[in-house]
Amino acid sequence: MGSLLLSWKRLAPLWQSPALIFAVVMTPTALFGFTFGNQLADLGGTGGANTTLSGGDQVATLWLFVAAQLLVLACAAATAGSPARANFPSVAVTPRIVAGALTLAASVLILSVAYRGIGWYLERPLRFSSELGNLESLLTISSIASCVLLGLVIASTESSFARFWAIVLVLSYSLMFFAMGSRNLALAPILVFLGMVLSGRHRLRVYQLLVVGALVAVLWPIPLVLRNQASHGLFPYVTALPSADLGSDLWLASINNVLSGFNIVGTTAFVRPQISASDMATSISLLGGSEAGWYEVASRLRLNHYTPYGAIGEIANQGIWVAVVSFCVLGVIFGFVQRVGRKLSDSAGGQVYYLVPLGLSILLVLQATQYNLRSEMRLLYYALGAAVIGLVVHATHSALARRSEGRSVRLKSVLGETLDERG
Repeated sequence: MGSLLLSWKRLAPLWQSPALIFAVVMTPTALFGFTFGNQLADLGGTGGANTTLSGGDQVATLWLFVAAQLLVLACAAATAGSPARANFPSVAVTPRIVAGALTLAASVLILSVAYRGIGWYLERPLRFSSELGNLESLLTISSIASCVLLGLVIASTESSFARFWAIVLVLSYSLMFFAMGSRNLALAPILVFLGMVLSGRHRLRVYQLLVVGALVAVLWPIPLVLRNQASHGLFPYVTALPSADLGSDLWLASINNVLSGFNIVGTTAFVRPQISASDMATSISLLGGSEAGWYEVASRLRLNHYTPYGAIGEIANQGIWVAVVSFCVLGVIFGFVQRVGRKLSDSAGGQVYYLVPLGLSILLVLQATQYNLRSEMRLLYYALGAAVIGLVVHATHSALARRSEGRSVRLKSVLGETLDERG
């Protein structure tokens, strides 16, 4: 417990630390899953997959979550550098940043529609593409980040014009998520509210939390209804939604859909056969899906057709020492990302840029119990790459600033000597 508190103090504040966010998300997931996971397993929400755990597997899964948190926190604390001084999340937003955020959000929206085609969003036979390419994955991640940026703009800008277009873009993203039948539809209010909080100008009020919570509660079951339709897209969904059964069974299935990660991880780690070394190599490969052979492997790394293995469970499936090393590496990377964030906090542009690796890390944490390791490794590589780019840009900018300052000092010295001689 002492080491946990020490790590927490060194990594604080929470909103700047992927490792602390990992602990905050995994703790209730583990406690709730250990207590209620088997009772919820029969309620649906996992595509019919049997995730009921024996008593021994429940205990083993609980210890897996505890060990993962401790290792990630300890290694992140050793890597993150000196504790930050910030006591409350605050990102300095200039008019230039507002314009850039609106441009970026609009560009991602246009590219997403253009990439899949407007017809795909309006009506299609399948819910998702059979093969999720790197560009499609990047666009999905960028859409999530754009919602956070738009919340930042809404709370920060003094311009009514900019705020109007930010709200229009938020509604447009929500419509796109609805047409996709994506759970991001329910996540959108949280993302926008997170951006508003990060602005530092938005005071948290109880009624606002209640409104966001109510929106999420209303929107969350909708993708579960939509995914069972015979055809997919905006037109079929709009037609089907008024007659959809939104009774208690669907709400319970929706709860399990959110909180089933504990049992999915336990089933993946301790019930399913050991994953082969070649399949694991494909999961962690830097290559694209086709090049790495992922689409030949993916069907073996699922509980059933609808439910993939959980990434944390895939790691533990390989044995205790693989799990220990993997969680230590994850902690080191999270610590490095936070270290970069502390360096970037010197400037407004750096603060906003840090939302990229931080957001990718948070998305990884949220998906780590219910998505394949392959998906999580992709997010980890993106977050690490974004952090490295941020560090290089920061180092280059600092070097140029020091050089400019040195030239200024020398120039003042020369001018001073000249004036002394003439005097």
